[in-house]
Amino acid sequence: MKLDLYTEISDFFRQNQGKIVELEILPKWHLPPLCIDGQSLGITKNGLIQAFTVARQLFFDNASKMISYNELTDKNVAAALDATLVVLFFAPEHTTAINFRKRRLLFYEQEALREPGTDSEEVGRYMAAIHNELALLQSFTSSYLVKHPKSPTLWDHRRWIFSRQSYLHQIEPSRSWEVEKGVVLRAAEQHQHNYYAFNYLRTIFGIFSRELSVYIPNDMDSLRRWCLANPRDASGWSFFVFLFENCETVDLQLESTPNHIMEVAEFADSLQWSSPNLWSFLRRACTILALECPESSPIKTRLRNLIEANEQGMQPFKLKVHEFLLGIGN
Repeated sequence: MKLDLYTEISDFFRQNQGKIVELEILPKWHLPPLCIDGQSLGITKNGLIQAFTVARQLFFDNASKMISYNELTDKNVAAALDATLVVLFFAPEHTTAINFRKRRLLFYEQEALREPGTDSEEVGRYMAAIHNELALLQSFTSSYLVKHPKSPTLWDHRRWIFSRQSYLHQIEPSRSWEVEKGVVLRAAEQHQHNYYAFNYLRTIFGIFSRELSVYIPNDMDSLRRWCLANPRDASGWSFFVFLFENCETVDLQLESTPNHIMEVAEFADSLQWSSPNLWSFLRRACTILALECPESSPIKTRLRNLIEANEQGMQPFKLKVHEFLLGIGN
């Protein structure tokens, strides 16, 4: 039974290599314990534990016998790699399995550096291995799993991949940024307050910042919409502030920045939203930007109108609005 579960899971990953799959833990009473439908896999917690015990044993057995990290010539490497998939499915913080996969990528990287050129077979194999690894990590962090979307080990492994200069030279920055931003926002929806995911996105922004200047306005707008759809997520608001802080890094002055802040303030006022995360964002954003607008500017006029709208019957929320807007007006 244990071996059968392991074999089916490893076969599922192998058949969907390089694809984004959906993974889910089924209720313990579900029968059968494993369900596979296309690119979706569901398994009970007990079934996954049984598969993990087999995978862990196979991983260490084969890792101890291998000669190199080339699974094309060493069957022990291929068996150990298959085992790491199930190991990480159960235990995303299993650093030994992650490090094994890193060493295998380093092996392909070294082979690619010996034969430079985008058309070489070694470079193609290296890029395919990277693509498959990123797809696997995205499957883990975007699926309906408890630990994986917020796993520091998985996000650090993804960060490590983007730290490889040999890989960065082969990719297009704007497309990679859009993909990585989508991966992070998806993971943040799966697990709120996902500090590790947004911290990873800060790193990616730092890597591509110079090439992203023309995309920042759209990013500000899309992230604002995401934050308003998830107003309790402190990590999302914190990253929104991070973009404000780093506009100067990309030599970009955003004329729409005060409008973004105003729209968030009006949203909070219209819904009487008292979430401290949202108001903390507004205070930090306005402190950073200082809202260098003249006293007669439409922005400050609208802010004062919000104060007047909240003057009657000052409730705790309205006091918070009043305090905030007065602080901006001074």
